[in-house]
Amino acid sequence: MFMVSKTRLAPFHLGGGLAMRRNHRAWVFGALGLIVSVVGAPAWGQAEADPSPEQIQEMHAMGSLAIQAVQGTPGAPEIGATEVEVDLLHQNAVVKAIRTELDEYGVVVIDDIPLNIRVRPVVRVKYAGVTYQEVGELMDLTRPQQTIEVICYEVTDEMPAWTIPIRQVMLSYVPSGIKVTEIIMIMNPGKKTWLGTANPPDDPVTMEMVLPQGAQEVSLGKGFHDWCCTSFLDARLINHLPLMPHVTELNLSYLIPVDTESADLEITAQGDIEQLVVMLPEQMHTHEVKGLALGGTKQIADTSVRYYTATDLRKDNVVGLTITGLTRVGDTPRHAPPTINRTLSLVAIGGVVVMVAIVIFVILSARSRARDQEEKGSKSDLP
Repeated sequence: MFMVSKTRLAPFHLGGGLAMRRNHRAWVFGALGLIVSVVGAPAWGQAEADPSPEQIQEMHAMGSLAIQAVQGTPGAPEIGATEVEVDLLHQNAVVKAIRTELDEYGVVVIDDIPLNIRVRPVVRVKYAGVTYQEVGELMDLTRPQQTIEVICYEVTDEMPAWTIPIRQVMLSYVPSGIKVTEIIMIMNPGKKTWLGTANPPDDPVTMEMVLPQGAQEVSLGKGFHDWCCTSFLDARLINHLPLMPHVTELNLSYLIPVDTESADLEITAQGDIEQLVVMLPEQMHTHEVKGLALGGTKQIADTSVRYYTATDLRKDNVVGLTITGLTRVGDTPRHAPPTINRTLSLVAIGGVVVMVAIVIFVILSARSRARDQEEKGSKSDLP
């Protein structure tokens, strides 16, 4: 602002008097320029105020982050010196990357966490060839210290008796067809990280998922490391990431193009599924339902959502439904008011807006069973 004002003042002072005598309009514009310059610019020669001691302290304030790697496999040796990575995120962007090592006790304290902006630490510990990640709480001047525990496990090549407590499939209209959004919870009851089934010359495989016929534009979300550890071949989504103990959540979405007025959606169980939930807007007409039971309807915002369920599916079981009353690719679906996609997005974001009670019950039941198995195993190991 100061530089702009100075540039505008110069022509007025250099030729202002002559301009006022020759042209009244030029004088008016020159006066206006002078007023704007004086009002908008700081006084000549006035220096900016020096920051206060408190402001200086805030600008250079540092916090501390303590990290400890904890052994999660019973009877295994404690975690010692190993690599650790810390990314400090501000508005989902990395503002500082720290690379260091844990000491012989599996601990490190980082004292140079900048607090002049609010940051969230993301900690990754590498142990036995597997990276374990924990996301911390926000840190700022009011929360300058934090401790993060990262649980690591021994690895195994032996496949655990993993199951899927809950798999949600949500359908919504888009101009090019039907968008399918899935949330999958996988339970590994073991106490070691499973590296997967050998698959030479490619990486080991922990899960293979058959997508509906014609699925395209596959987008990977939570639980996947993008496409670096996932492959898609002949409608099969193959996950190469190690499967850690307890619950792992996977999110993905894909598109089913619509070339006729109906579409068949087949869902193949990629493992034993305790509870499958399929949700779709009430305006989507279903002509045929296979292996699914109508669970009911739920009003979300101004849209009615219908859902179907299936329980105790075994690996490779197939269920599905036929959706009718659709229009071809590029046309506006005749049964899709504008609020449908927004409402189904709310369902996807919320995850379990419709079946929240079922999901909580299933996951807690699965965890309870896992704890019971652990207690029985511990007792059997006693002399």
